[in-house]
Amino acid sequence: MWLDAADTSTITDTSGAVTQWDDKSGNGFDVAQSSPPLRPTTNASTQNGHNVIDFSDSVLELVADGIAQPLSVFIVHVHTDLSGTSGTEYPFRQKAAGSSFIMRKVAVANTMQWRAGTTLTTDDAVTSGYHAWEIRANGASSTLYLDGVAEDTGDPGTNGFEPILMGGQPDAAQPLVGSIAEFFVVTGTITAATRGRIQTYFEHKWGI
Repeated sequence: MWLDAADTSTITDTSGAVTQWDDKSGNGFDVAQSSPPLRPTTNASTQNGHNVIDFSDSVLELVADGIAQPLSVFIVHVHTDLSGTSGTEYPFRQKAAGSSFIMRKVAVANTMQWRAGTTLTTDDAVTSGYHAWEIRANGASSTLYLDGVAEDTGDPGTNGFEPILMGGQPDAAQPLVGSIAEFFVVTGTITAATRGRIQTYFEHKWGI
């Protein structure tokens, strides 16, 4: 799965409101929103000269077969409200309730968490600007990375990457207040060298 906001040919919109964001991997993991009030915005903001998709009370949904662990999820995004007043924010989460495969910014503390049953948490609060996050999901050998640096390791559970919501919970509850630049999923276990190349790619492309 590969979603790239810089490639505007993959984004279908109505007057800037995103109806579908196509998967560039060729595997058909497109995300979409049929309800006009819940659509995010494209062609309104940029990062390092590239288009990004803005979220606020909006959500895109992937309806597709799940991807089992081991896998790595990469996301480049920004939170524009670090005051804590926006509450908990979900850049993405598994659609199903309960012990889901989720990523969230916790209110007030502004730490990032990932869980697939139990929780991994960043050491420090999220800072302003765009950052690259990686979730390496491999059962007991799982790690949460920020800008290429490991923040927490442990066993957050074995839930796979099921149908997801990008930008919030159902009906855009606890939404991401910010923008997503790029998002992709790599199946299997990647090497440290590959991780470094991906981080370098993000740094040059998105100026992070």
